[in-house]
Amino acid sequence: MFSRFPLFTAAAGLLSVAAALPAYSGSSLSARDDTQCPVGTAYYVCYINDFRGCCSVDPCAMKDGCPDTKPQPEEPEICQPGKKTQVFQPQMKTLQEGKPPVSTPNFHILKSATEEQQQTMAFDLPQEAKECTLTWVVPEKSKRTFRAGSNALVDVYSVGDNSERVGQAEFSFWPDSEEGHEALVGSMDCQQARNLRVELVKNDEVYIEQNSYTGWAIEYTC
Repeated sequence: MFSRFPLFTAAAGLLSVAAALPAYSGSSLSARDDTQCPVGTAYYVCYINDFRGCCSVDPCAMKDGCPDTKPQPEEPEICQPGKKTQVFQPQMKTLQEGKPPVSTPNFHILKSATEEQQQTMAFDLPQEAKECTLTWVVPEKSKRTFRAGSNALVDVYSVGDNSERVGQAEFSFWPDSEEGHEALVGSMDCQQARNLRVELVKNDEVYIEQNSYTGWAIEYTC
């Protein structure tokens, strides 16, 4: 005759583990990985808004991702003549065929035989800006979240009446580098609202978690 006591103990243990997990919000949230998060937060990977990281609330149903990481508004910088300035953190939108654009803080595009994901990015520049150049920047490996394959060549186009190619960005193998890197993509006309579109040339994927010193940037002088 089998004792029922071990079965009851095991069931209670499973209930305790389940209670400790972060809330699950359906298909928009994948399983938590081993990433350590500060007390009071949990790790999320959201497919709807492309958020990935630690958050104090479930960000997967939020249009702009986790509110914890939303940049604080800053005082507009005075455009000083002759001074070079870099602007990071463009407004990013993810584009997929048959789906509405989705806002995201990060750079994430992919291309395969069955799927393609492009993005647009919008920069706000001073009216006096001139000599505009597009770059991408990553710090040393320990201070970034960056992945790309061996065919991660990206075309960048202007958005508007004149949709010409601004340049190409080569991300292949760069995530393996321990050092930081800054690459010039191309020069372009300066506009207060500078809108661009990025897409992969071949099948691959590129992801960069962007912040005030990482990701796409426009450099200009006044």
